[in-house]
Amino acid sequence: MAHLQHRFTIIPVKRLNKGWQEAIYIALYPKKGAVPTNSVTCYGKITDIKFVKRYEITELPKNSAEEYVKFEVESWRFLKEIVKSVGYGISVYTMTTLNALKEAKDCRNYL
Repeated sequence: MAHLQHRFTIIPVKRLNKGWQEAIYIALYPKKGAVPTNSVTCYGKITDIKFVKRYEITELPKNSAEEYVKFEVESWRFLKEIVKSVGYGISVYTMTTLNALKEAKDCRNYL
């Protein structure tokens, strides 16, 4: 998975909600093709934030000019227990605290 190998994740600018700039950590919620799928598996401390066009993200090539925020992380830390989806999952992202993420058993516990 490119996100793990290159230590980053992306979110479309149009999907960002108020307060996103206050984030210190970011977690991965792998979807299609990932194992385990639709579960929060790891998190990382944000080291840099860049505004980029989708085609500029060379780790995940796609010919699109849509604007994204690229979050670079120090390293990914795997959770002791994955945070399982409860059927509806997370559409793009949600904000929570690091403590709440570490304590969560499923997505209902911290959404």
